[in-house]
Amino acid sequence: PPAPLAPLHDAAAASSTFIDDLGVESAPTARQSGATDSTSHAQSWRRDGGRAATSARVVCIASGKGGTGKSVMATNLAILRARRGERVLLIDFDAGLANAHLLLGLAPPYDLGHVMEGEVTAREALVEGPHGVKLLSGGVGRQTMIDPTRRELDRLFKALRPLESEFDLILIDHG
Repeated sequence: PPAPLAPLHDAAAASSTFIDDLGVESAPTARQSGATDSTSHAQSWRRDGGRAATSARVVCIASGKGGTGKSVMATNLAILRARRGERVLLIDFDAGLANAHLLLGLAPPYDLGHVMEGEVTAREALVEGPHGVKLLSGGVGRQTMIDPTRRELDRLFKALRPLESEFDLILIDHG
């Protein structure tokens, strides 16, 4: 007969390494228990209390399916970490259907499309949300964000690079 399903709390403990790494309530990680696994190498680069000395930790929140709560997870995690005193940047990278600004109650004048097109710098496009979270909104209905060229993406990534030293955590909502 098939094995019985694990209780819900056991399933959460088994998947808590990712959540642990973000500082959310969790069970001990494999590294803490002495075991080694594929996630322990991700922690080996850390210095200065869990962050590299000159750049932010970047966490991407993505899924292969729409409607799974990625934006809700990203905005809540951003607020949680900002409330803990971290400098947090949330980048809404949802191609053409960005909604983090709505979840945070913001109306940004600029978005990733403006940055990618060189109209404003990434810093100029930031808006401040709850608890000091900074948001770089995605381009709602912008064709350039739906199907950007390699050159446009290179320009965008180059524009974003200076922000790494200004934040402790950069969350990317891949929508």
